[in-house]
Amino acid sequence: MEKKEIGFHFRCTKEEGARIRKAAKEEGITESEYLRRQALRETPRMPPEITQLLADLRLNDLKIGVNINQIARACNGKRFLTQSEYQRLVRYLVSIEERYQNLTEKLEQGSYSHGGHQVIAD
Repeated sequence: MEKKEIGFHFRCTKEEGARIRKAAKEEGITESEYLRRQALRETPRMPPEITQLLADLRLNDLKIGVNINQIARACNGKRFLTQSEYQRLVRYLVSIEERYQNLTEKLEQGSYSHGGHQVIAD
């Protein structure tokens, strides 16, 4: 990494300073890094908990998709769904809904502290 040799000094209100400190802390970076990114308009990192949640969701969705396809194939072959297959399908769909609700909540919480992007509710 290139050595940072130039320093800048600027003034801000106490409220602005508190907002800068809070935003940097929430993004898990130093105040200097936060201000550099803002000044240079670089995209801030996604919070690690969101990155991990998205990776978990992708993997979970792949697994659930495989299981749903197996159930669909069985239904197409038999032309009916057993009670246990139906219950399994419902559990998968509920799991998907819960995980996406969790992601939506985390994104909404972070939307106001990470770039000010708003999430529009249905």
